[in-house]
Amino acid sequence: MINTLSGSVERALRLGVHAVAASGFLGRDYAFDSITNLSLLAKSCEQWGMPLVAEIKYVGKDISEPWRPKYVENGVRVAHEVGADLVKTYYTGDKSIFKTIIENSAIPIAILGGPRKKSIRDMLKAVEDAVDAGAVGVIFGRNVWHKRDVAKMSRVLYKIIYENKSADEVIKEENLMEEN
Repeated sequence: MINTLSGSVERALRLGVHAVAASGFLGRDYAFDSITNLSLLAKSCEQWGMPLVAEIKYVGKDISEPWRPKYVENGVRVAHEVGADLVKTYYTGDKSIFKTIIENSAIPIAILGGPRKKSIRDMLKAVEDAVDAGAVGVIFGRNVWHKRDVAKMSRVLYKIIYENKSADEVIKEENLMEEN
């Protein structure tokens, strides 16, 4: 499989975007192509003054837990080396380990949603712990868009990230109910 770019920084500028995001995949035979394309995109972003968000993931049949610290740490390093301005990656599940990864990173880290959590509280607690460890925030998809009340979920995340509230505080304040 050859990973190809599907857009350009010039097109992103015409659309008025504030940053370009792209994925890089490690752990498979197409990793070289993927990371090469990411580095070419980073070069173009730098030329145009466009921030690049790199989502680096380990993929493959022998990688059942891509949030393991060794994978996250290596992905963060690769994102920096190719020229990304911010990396979107998994939360490791351990605040002290994640804090060490953040402290050793030359670029800011935001967490991705990852696999579906058992409960909203588990998801919000992961956000709380990641932010406490030094993550700059979240870049979530289904953990927001698949909720019944997207505005409420966005507000809850805002309170944890920017108002330093705990997961339990916002669950109580927003009367958050569990969803399937």
